[in-house]
Amino acid sequence: MSPTTAWCYPGLAVAVVAAFISSSACAQMTGTDSVGWASPRFTMGYERNVNTHLWNIGGRWSHRSSSWDIVANEQYRSSLIRTDRSYIKDEQSFLVRGERHLTETWSAEATFKSYVFADDRALGLNSLAEHTVLAGPVWRPSRYLLFQGQAGYSFDNQQRVLDQGFAYLGNARLQGFSFGIYDLNADLTSEGHNLGPRQLNENRAVIALSAAFSPRSRNDLTVRMQSMNRDFYLDRDSLVEQAFGVEHPVESREESGYGIINNLQYRVSEYLDFRGSFRLNYNTIARSRRYRVRDVPLPFFDTRFDEFILGGKAALAFHDDKTSGVFEIGVDERNENHTIETYPDADPVAFARQQRLEEMKNYVVTQSQLALNVVHRIGNRDTISFYGSALKLRYDTPSKQNYDDRDELYYLLQGRWAHRFSSLLRGSILMDISLRHTVYIFAERSANNTWNRVIRLRPEIAFRNSILSNALTAEVLANYTVYDFESTSLQVQSFSFRQLTVMDSLRLRVSRSLLFKADLMWRVYERGDLFWETFSSRPQRYFDERTVSTALVVEGDWYRVAPGYRFFIQSRYRYEGTERRKDGDVANYGPMCRIDVFLSRFTRVILDGWYQVTSESAGATKVYPNLTLQVVWNM
Repeated sequence: MSPTTAWCYPGLAVAVVAAFISSSACAQMTGTDSVGWASPRFTMGYERNVNTHLWNIGGRWSHRSSSWDIVANEQYRSSLIRTDRSYIKDEQSFLVRGERHLTETWSAEATFKSYVFADDRALGLNSLAEHTVLAGPVWRPSRYLLFQGQAGYSFDNQQRVLDQGFAYLGNARLQGFSFGIYDLNADLTSEGHNLGPRQLNENRAVIALSAAFSPRSRNDLTVRMQSMNRDFYLDRDSLVEQAFGVEHPVESREESGYGIINNLQYRVSEYLDFRGSFRLNYNTIARSRRYRVRDVPLPFFDTRFDEFILGGKAALAFHDDKTSGVFEIGVDERNENHTIETYPDADPVAFARQQRLEEMKNYVVTQSQLALNVVHRIGNRDTISFYGSALKLRYDTPSKQNYDDRDELYYLLQGRWAHRFSSLLRGSILMDISLRHTVYIFAERSANNTWNRVIRLRPEIAFRNSILSNALTAEVLANYTVYDFESTSLQVQSFSFRQLTVMDSLRLRVSRSLLFKADLMWRVYERGDLFWETFSSRPQRYFDERTVSTALVVEGDWYRVAPGYRFFIQSRYRYEGTERRKDGDVANYGPMCRIDVFLSRFTRVILDGWYQVTSESAGATKVYPNLTLQVVWNM
């Protein structure tokens, strides 16, 4: 069968499913079914940002009656980047499934799935198309059990090589089965595609057991098991083609794993609750190739990746009329192990080199954390809150060639006070301190040992009524990064970053259909060298940024139009000794407008555009039109 002929079969599959669905229309005409229609939904979006164009189109339609269940989904995404050479990425997925109820326990189901992907920038698998049609019986012996079996045909195109063959799907489900205080759900699925030189198989099982001891006490246990095998075409290899006559070699990827998650919630008393969680995951990924060429500079060795994750958390939550809080402790560990396998006649030098590289990827990460969050109300006007956490991370690597072993400590302290002056006026003060200490174990990396300290103070006051709302915020931030071992020869120098930000947001309701909005921001920040022992600094760069954004919103019964203007300017300064000298300006400004059109209660069109003009004191002026279009249509 030629590729051209083969590609006609997906169209035939669509026709079969369409015929399968169209017969439902005849059933509807008889008037014997109780029909349930879900509102069809269509979305379309377009966005242009400088030289990037993005399209997003999607739709969903479903229908349910006593005789039929039908659902159709479509999603299309595309991006275009215009440069000296344009790059295009397209991704499209389509699904239509129809189920015909024959008796109370038996039905027939047909499914068509399609997925197409293409990317000019991808270095590996940059062209892919999958089309599958399946059909088979569905048996529901009780309201808890479902058994499904489907068989069909699959077309799979990778790297412009078309394969086709038999496909199957088997599924068994147990849903909503209860005995005593326990609820049991299970899902077993087996799926496969026999594509001649390639095989695509997947088996997975999920079992969930829940127990409700009381209205506020329950336990949920979930067990997951999965195995999967995928064969992929690689890029064309001239050496493999000469040796074996194969244009595109095949790489096999085998994955398997299991996981256990348990969540417990227990009510200790009226004011105290206990929450605990536990998780365990083990996953394995193995990569192998069928064809090998001798005497190549970089031979491929089969690889195996093992991942083990173990973690748990415990928390006590307390609450009364005025105070609530949570104390939490958690421990997590993650272990990654990478290995390779040799093969006959393999170059021992190349194998040893690759083995060392794989061993350098191995690591064990252990993380432990303590956290406390408390909120307390004082009277009817004041609320104070506190959050504190301490986290320790240990990163170990078994390889002697890897010097990335390190210990990290994180501390976060945060306090907030909020006061209600009246029903219209409220204020708050937030202060937090963040500390981070990173220590590398080996001398080869110890020059990167640092203390990072961040201090922030943020007062805010807000006024709001039916006509006017105004929020004024000021924030002072200081960031100090100090190296434990400074070396002038290596250009390792502690540094500081200080910033002041003032923001004002205004909303004024002029009339029922007219609203004025304004957002102002002023930000100044400075970077410099830091001398921690004397707590002094030598400033290097200074920046002054100012942003003004205004809009006039006109509202009607079926539309909203918001024209406005945005202006941003950044002034840059450098230091010569202690004197600050201007280094230039960068300005972005231009008109903007957003239009919302409400075609119906659930359908609208959104158009958002911004015409940006960029100018620099020492450069040319550039113009960037930006546009976003979105259509949401519920029919």
